[in-house]
Amino acid sequence: MYVSCLALFIVATAEAVDAFGRPMLYASGPSLDMLQFKRDLTIGIVWMALSVGMASYGFFIRRRPALHASIVVLGFSLLYAGLRSFAYEPIGNFALFLNYRVFTLVLLLAGTAGHIFLWKRFQTDVPRGGNMLTILSLVIVALLFIFLTSETFDGFENHLIDLTGDVFELLSFKRILTLALVWTTYSVAVTWYGLTRKHKLITYAGIGIMALGFVTGLLRSTWYSPLDYFFPILNYRFLTLCLLTIGAVVLLLLWRKFSRDSRLGTNLTSALGLLIVALMFVLFTSETIDYYEHQIVPIEVKLLDAWNSDLNVLANSLRNQQQLTLSGVWLVYSIVLMIVGIWRRRRNIRMVAIGLFGLTILKIFIYDLSFLETLYRIFSFMGLGVILLGVSYLYQRYKSIILEDEQKEAAEVNEATAV
Repeated sequence: MYVSCLALFIVATAEAVDAFGRPMLYASGPSLDMLQFKRDLTIGIVWMALSVGMASYGFFIRRRPALHASIVVLGFSLLYAGLRSFAYEPIGNFALFLNYRVFTLVLLLAGTAGHIFLWKRFQTDVPRGGNMLTILSLVIVALLFIFLTSETFDGFENHLIDLTGDVFELLSFKRILTLALVWTTYSVAVTWYGLTRKHKLITYAGIGIMALGFVTGLLRSTWYSPLDYFFPILNYRFLTLCLLTIGAVVLLLLWRKFSRDSRLGTNLTSALGLLIVALMFVLFTSETIDYYEHQIVPIEVKLLDAWNSDLNVLANSLRNQQQLTLSGVWLVYSIVLMIVGIWRRRRNIRMVAIGLFGLTILKIFIYDLSFLETLYRIFSFMGLGVILLGVSYLYQRYKSIILEDEQKEAAEVNEATAV
């Protein structure tokens, strides 16, 4: 049986390759690239169809070798066509959603769904059938991830090939942020499915995709590119970070509603809470910095061409204002975090608020006050001293609330709910 399956595999592969052999002899340039790309994807389609046929034969005739062969061929199909799908060739012939790659991925999804149907129907007849169903479900998740990622990436790439300069830089910037949004949106759907179906591995896959989306969005949002296209608040980064925050909130609500794993649920909800804090921090920080960078960079470019003392003074003044404003934003944000941490009874958020407040005060003392004149510096130190005395008084008075352990808080909330 294994020999028959191998012979069938070789024949099917040879036929698929030879079907493109003659057209490729007379093609060149983009046409040849397109034919090679289609040939590779077609081989994946043929292997998927062959694996479904072998699985059907193995289940209905009860031939284990055919089942084993179908699993191997399925793996070849998914690896070969799935990996080949990441880069569309030639990109000049790309049309969003209306292309051969989408056709291939749809057929791979249909073939995988066919395998799931067969394994569900006959899983009692095969040892470890449930494990195979889990793997096939993860395959569906992976194929959809490839579909969304590749279409999003190449949708921008198709426009970038003819662009240069600032427009090229802006679209490249938007492409990364859009990928982060697509991954986060997809992670919400995958996590919801995993939680509602009580499927741990799919839930973990959703969490992994979520982490990828958030990390990508956070890292790429730290600076706006190019600054010539920056406008405070009304820009693509601001929209992206707001949507990522909404995605984190939705995931947090989903996990609280459906999760039955108390230990993992507690850790994940804490992590999501801190992630929301980080997203807001990056949003406020990057918008503040780039608001001034948008004004400072053109001045510094002029200074490189020709020195001007007035422009130099203006640039230094704006740089100082940037740092003072940033410190003010951090102080306000730390106070807001402390209020939220006390209101929502979240010790980790309160600790972040204390850390951010301390870091901001240190920054003000070491850096921000260094460029002030002596008289202004004296009054600034006096003002900071009053603030620190007030904070010290509030900390001592409400120390038990600020440092209260979250488990104790949760127990108190549960008792109040029970009453």
